[in-house]
Amino acid sequence: MTEPTWGTAAKLDGIGLRSEGSKWQKATVAVVGSMADCIAKWLELPGFKQRGCWLQWGYAYDGVHGRMEPEAIAGYVLKHGLPAHVAGTIGGQPPQEDLKWIVAMPRFDHDPTFARYKAALECAAARTA
Repeated sequence: MTEPTWGTAAKLDGIGLRSEGSKWQKATVAVVGSMADCIAKWLELPGFKQRGCWLQWGYAYDGVHGRMEPEAIAGYVLKHGLPAHVAGTIGGQPPQEDLKWIVAMPRFDHDPTFARYKAALECAAARTA
């Protein structure tokens, strides 16, 4: 199985929907785009929702395709860093230790880890300015 690149066509699936009254529905939403787009969306999700997603790519005529579970998505981010457009929003690629924190997928936290990381960077920048 060949590892996908940031530009490989992909689909992030398994994002649960919420109905009126905060009850979970069985339906899910899929994000279709490049690997970079799908991983950017995955990073925006809180940890408990990240754990329910999977990423698929490929199914081209050459037979190159695959699927990643949440732990593999986190591993891909640890290996390759953040997608370029995501890293640009925080001023560049974070150090490896910060990446480990960003992809940690906390179970009971309703705030996306990446959003908290970005807010912490903005607060630090405001303090030094």
